Amino acid sequence: MGYFLLKDYFIPGLQIILGIMAAPFVFRIKEKGVFSNRYALASILFIAAYSILHIHMLLFFGVGCALFFTIESRFGKIGILPFLFLICICPAMHYLVNTFTFSIRLALSKYAAIALNAIGIHVTNYGNYFVRPDGFSFSVDTACIGLNMFNTGLCLVVLMVAFTEQRSRKDLNLFFTGIIMMVTVVLLILTNFLRIIGLVFFKSMPGTIGHDMIGIFSLIFYMAVPVYFLTIFLFRKFGKPYNETVTETNPVSFRKQIIATCGLCVCLLVSGIAVDYYDNLIIKDEKLAQLELAGFSRTVKEDGVIEFRKNDVLIYIKPANKAYESDHPPNMCWQGSGFHLEEINETKFGSFNIMTATLKKDERVQYTAWWYDNGISKTISQWEWRTSSGEPYRTINITTNSKEELDHLCEDYLKKKLF
Repeated sequence: MGYFLLKDYFIPGLQIILGIMAAPFVFRIKEKGVFSNRYALASILFIAAYSILHIHMLLFFGVGCALFFTIESRFGKIGILPFLFLICICPAMHYLVNTFTFSIRLALSKYAAIALNAIGIHVTNYGNYFVRPDGFSFSVDTACIGLNMFNTGLCLVVLMVAFTEQRSRKDLNLFFTGIIMMVTVVLLILTNFLRIIGLVFFKSMPGTIGHDMIGIFSLIFYMAVPVYFLTIFLFRKFGKPYNETVTETNPVSFRKQIIATCGLCVCLLVSGIAVDYYDNLIIKDEKLAQLELAGFSRTVKEDGVIEFRKNDVLIYIKPANKAYESDHPPNMCWQGSGFHLEEINETKFGSFNIMTATLKKDERVQYTAWWYDNGISKTISQWEWRTSSGEPYRTINITTNSKEELDHLCEDYLKKKLF
């Protein structure tokens, strides 16, 4: 059932592999004979929230909690770690890290260039692109700047906590587990910063052994080792020994358990199918649906995205979204189409700031730019468009075969009032 509902939601990758490796340590019965319905309640709340908000992450958590309820109502309590595990492997983590750390990652590249210049390694920084005086140019891949490392780091820490818990026979409460996760996030940001410095210092190009080794050593020495010692300390100081005595509570009868589990499954299926049907039926953005650009052919893509095409020019305009919804970030969509993004940078056109990048796929090279537009204001800030009132923002993404043509179109469309 979970596969049927989520088959188009999961993104295959390293975090799924790490999740499978961590599962035997994470999914352990910590209180045998102590049965609970708490995850059934959580699943119902996630189903209700998904039915209202139509966010697939909520459906994912609903399915996960239904599974946890089945375990806890039959064998005993499994604790909080499985839910943290669920968060770490959730595909939404991929989106959240990519979207909300994008400006942080560009800032890390900027400060890495400052640090390198301070120690005598003269480089010029353009977004994620570095140029040295000898003409050597270097692009730090967006995935290397933080996306894979963030997801991998969080999965490793959950595995580390689960392994320490099993070895010490102690349990750590939610507060101290939260401290470990927050320290991990801070160290991952520092790790990314130091990794960028190492990659540029040693001129380790993407795809080389040196590039991969610097990433692995950075993750181990700057994040995993400090978090390991912090975890050991917290378990020794604040961990509570397991209650080895089995305290039997009244388990849910097998018949009632089957009824409850099947009831949750029916709710999940009905909710998933109904939301998909509703989303395919409605027009998300009436103004965008009626928009025409002179001289361009018009094609409606999935999720209401409109493609305007003329010769070698592509303009994607993505429909208005609510503050809590995904906005189809172009940097993620192009990677999903098999393109490699280089020279990602914040570029100024008059009074407007937009994002620009070079797209590469095999021998093909294109130039792309994007920003958020509500007809009055243009921005590249996730926080600004998500917290604004009034006319909603749409994503404007222009792609051409030449940099000069892209600059001309950006200057033109930044002055236009499309909505």
